[in-house]
Amino acid sequence: MKSIILLTLVTVLQRSMLYSQTINAYAQVTAINGNMLTVANLNETFHSFLIGEKVIIMQMQDNVIGINTNNNANFGNLDNIQSAGLYEITTIQARPNLTTIQVNQLVNNYNICNNCRVQLISFRKLGNQDFITTGNITGLPWNGNIGGVIAFEVPGTLILNHNINANGIGFRGGQRSNDWTTAPGCRETPYIANNANYGFKGEGIYRVTNNTYRNCRGRILNGGGGGNDHNGGGGGGGNFTQGGLGGYGWDNGNTCPHSAGGLGGLALSNFINVNRIFMGGGGGGGQQNNSVGTNGGNGGGIIYIKAQAIQTNGTGTRFISANGVNTLNGGHDATGGGGAGGSIILNIPFYQIANTCPLFVQTNGGNTGNVGHAQFHGAGGAGAKGPIFFYTFSKPQNVFPEANNGTPGCNNNANPCISFGGEATPGDAIFYLGNNITLSTTQISLNASLNPYNQALLTCNIINPSNSLDKLILMKSHNLIEWTEINQTPFHTATLTYLFKDNDLKENQYYQVIIIENNGKFQYSNIVNLSITDDLKWYIAPNPFHEQILIEIAEPIQSIKIYDIQGNLIYYQENLNEIQKRIDTENFAAGTYLIEIYSEQHHWIKKMIKN
Repeated sequence: MKSIILLTLVTVLQRSMLYSQTINAYAQVTAINGNMLTVANLNETFHSFLIGEKVIIMQMQDNVIGINTNNNANFGNLDNIQSAGLYEITTIQARPNLTTIQVNQLVNNYNICNNCRVQLISFRKLGNQDFITTGNITGLPWNGNIGGVIAFEVPGTLILNHNINANGIGFRGGQRSNDWTTAPGCRETPYIANNANYGFKGEGIYRVTNNTYRNCRGRILNGGGGGNDHNGGGGGGGNFTQGGLGGYGWDNGNTCPHSAGGLGGLALSNFINVNRIFMGGGGGGGQQNNSVGTNGGNGGGIIYIKAQAIQTNGTGTRFISANGVNTLNGGHDATGGGGAGGSIILNIPFYQIANTCPLFVQTNGGNTGNVGHAQFHGAGGAGAKGPIFFYTFSKPQNVFPEANNGTPGCNNNANPCISFGGEATPGDAIFYLGNNITLSTTQISLNASLNPYNQALLTCNIINPSNSLDKLILMKSHNLIEWTEINQTPFHTATLTYLFKDNDLKENQYYQVIIIENNGKFQYSNIVNLSITDDLKWYIAPNPFHEQILIEIAEPIQSIKIYDIQGNLIYYQENLNEIQKRIDTENFAAGTYLIEIYSEQHHWIKKMIKN
């Protein structure tokens, strides 16, 4: 028994350690032959590529620079997006050996080249149904070949007791320069060089293999440019918006004739959608001559989560974040550009987020450090924001998405500051995709009533059901914020009316049904409300009604009045002294009616409909 307990304890500790760290496996794809992948640089420390399991294949970098390689301001601009940012989820069919993985037939084309990087990431399933986090989840930082992505799915509800953190694991920021300066002060050119006396460019969606491209103020796609001498700030990384221009440099008390600051990484918003996403671009490094410049910030990574629902409990704040990294303050040298925010896709239709435990979803760009000197130098440009995609119609309750550009630093130590590094460009980067995933033909109608025995009776009618309907989920709330699943039933094609009962009632409750297809699409019903008091329990049904209405209350009914929608009294009975009454409504015309019920102590009105 002791050994069993010890083994169990070891297993629990191993799982706890596992889920507080990286959870994915990663591999570089070096060749694609049909659906056969050749892989290298495998990292299966935290998970493995197993037959039958899902994986994500993603084009991290591509040969997108084209002819924009000359030593001018056009260097590093986009020529053709190619396959950069494209990804898909597929399944491992076979693994003939360690470096060969066979998957399902691929939908996208992926490019293998010296300036390209294609990556395979395990799309890990956590839990058999629901999954409760046991520690913070992060990802392997991008190293030029693999990393930068957190991806997993939960078949049921993801109960988020910890944070999911892809901050700074995206494209890498550029290093600061060597100590160096020479006339003529703020140097507008060069834009490219293999010279560490200039700040290094941040990393972006084009993989640099030519050393001549590594330094100076020209951007590298969404990677910010490095600062030129004298003390030019690094450019901010780009993603959905463009990163900020690095501060112009040291002016020795005079206006600097040229800007030495690195150019901000490009905006990729024209290409970003739920099927094409990018890691945040790295900020460019600052240029220094006194050993007090700073490096550019890393960009945020990518987070892809698929679950039926996500839930928080208790108190505190939860974060799902892929922020760009802030840069440090400098002295009388330049600071690096901020890293751009990464990308987040939450393929989650239902949110049960407690108001005492809100969820922040963030793809913010990195802020940049200030220059700590009275004379103007170059603060880094702000990091740009990244996109957030929700598979909902609107912002869920108690969820706070933040996709903000970073704040540029001050070019000197003035207080208040009068000169800053460049700001990133504006743009709304938060998207709600509910219209893309709603069922096309199915309609749902939910009705609720209360019987004298403190039971809620709920009737759900399905109209024009889709052929792929899978199940119905009954949800309950007491505040329209926190929702709990109280019943789940499979859909049967022969059954279009579903009856539910709830015995656990309080003064006020709301109900809603969710129907789900077997492909993950979903749709909500209307929300119905039931209110009860201690001194009157009532039941009136059905609604809509047809041939009869049944009325039951917990004390004798004295009189009943029924009015049509024009206010005409069409039914009246008094002196009943009954707790139950059936009313024949076969001769009522179709339409809306108001029913008044009187007891000795209470007066109640309810709207009813006859179909």
